[in-house]
Amino acid sequence: MRRISFGLTTQAILERRKTVTRRLGWAFIKPGDLLLAVDRLRTKTARKLAVIEVINVRVEPLWDIPADDVEREGFPHLTTMGFVEVFMRAMHCSAAEPVRRIEFRYREDWWRATYPSEATALDREPS
Repeated sequence: MRRISFGLTTQAILERRKTVTRRLGWAFIKPGDLLLAVDRLRTKTARKLAVIEVINVRVEPLWDIPADDVEREGFPHLTTMGFVEVFMRAMHCSAAEPVRRIEFRYREDWWRATYPSEATALDREPS
């Protein structure tokens, strides 16, 4: 299963609050794809967080983010411009950059069946 990193929004993934992510590239992604959410890529100590299923994909300019998507991105405390600024700093891009908006849902059935020890450990963690 392909991994997708949520280093900046790990807590929102753990709390199952994040349901949208924006990515540069990712042209291969399509609805129905299952992804393993991790806290960071390319490390042996990457923490498995969830299995997610892509339900919608579209390309749009970064600056065109609607206000409700900022919260769905896991940043309820930011304005749309605040989110754009955080994204630009993290990804070294401009506000006009076309980004792939990926909407997803959590697949607890796959998560528990595929990664039972991680799922059980997260169940025991305090929020």
